[in-house]
Amino acid sequence: VKPTNHKKSSLSSLTHLSPSWEFASKNPNEVIGPLFDQKIEEMTQPQRLSTYRGRNAESGKVGSTLDNGDNEEPKQSWEFRRCHCTSLLKGEEDSTDSTLCQWTMALHSIAVRLSDILNLPNGMIVRNDDGDGCNSDLLRVFRYDPIDPQQPRQDDDENDIALGSSPHTDWGTMTIVWQDGIGGLQMYCHENDQWYPVVPPPSSSNDSKHQLHCFVHVGDFLSLSSPPVMSSCSNNRNGHDAVVVEPLWKSPRHRVVSPTGIKPRYSLVYFLYPRLGMTLRHAQTQMANNGDYFGATIHDDDPLPMNHRSYPSSVLERYSLLHNQSVVLEPFGGETDNDDSILQTRFQEMRHVPFEEVVAQKWAQVQRS
Repeated sequence: VKPTNHKKSSLSSLTHLSPSWEFASKNPNEVIGPLFDQKIEEMTQPQRLSTYRGRNAESGKVGSTLDNGDNEEPKQSWEFRRCHCTSLLKGEEDSTDSTLCQWTMALHSIAVRLSDILNLPNGMIVRNDDGDGCNSDLLRVFRYDPIDPQQPRQDDDENDIALGSSPHTDWGTMTIVWQDGIGGLQMYCHENDQWYPVVPPPSSSNDSKHQLHCFVHVGDFLSLSSPPVMSSCSNNRNGHDAVVVEPLWKSPRHRVVSPTGIKPRYSLVYFLYPRLGMTLRHAQTQMANNGDYFGATIHDDDPLPMNHRSYPSSVLERYSLLHNQSVVLEPFGGETDNDDSILQTRFQEMRHVPFEEVVAQKWAQVQRS
């Protein structure tokens, strides 16, 4: 993507975003692990603001790298809703939850700035709680357990590795990710049919304590809302180049490789969703009318009609949002639901449903027991 000059300036200002919260003086590498462990110790106490998500596999292929169940992955997580954090930070005493809620609000501030840079229409993210209600925005604090290299495990289809999170795309508008120095996040390139590591930046004594290195990627909702463009790409299935219609912004397929050795991997993942009541159809209309976007200008020669916008199954099958994740996913999307008619029907029906209802259905699919 090649930003215009004024957006280059905006990106530069984003890199110098320095939250004024006192907590930001602490390096997340030093505090997230102890806070997570403290939350585990507090599990016997009532949890008002956070939800323990445990080890259930929530995405992609169901498989076990442990010895105690086929529906488990070697990770644990706590979930914090942003709207709950807003009330907590207004007056309660310092606590584990309040500290993690401060991180929630810090990552949200990054998303708001990015929304301005990307020229996103109103409603694609919730900027504040005034009149917008409590939408689906949430922070997940993950701990990925280290895997003994000699331990039997469910191997990836192509590589002898243990996965903490199986391949998937995120459903919402965008996702802000911080990972510790251990790393493990990987992105999939469809054209090359390869996985590439997202390498954490090296720590430096010269780094400001206020610096927070994050990775941001587009979610399914924003991707499918972005205007369609004609794209020439290589088709790895038949070895031929093809011109296809696909969304301007892609929702990346990603996974997390479990750490080996003795140290767990920690990460903060902040998921952003549109305002309550917003549909994919409404978002597509707003994005089409906006015109000028980061790195591209969309003109009136839209290659797809708004009243029946769709994409080839080779494009739609890349989105977890459009697959039934309550079943074993082979190889990525769903049981046999990469059939063109199923994907097209599901996509067209979903375009007219308030997105919070779609998200609720998706959560019901992935809450395996």
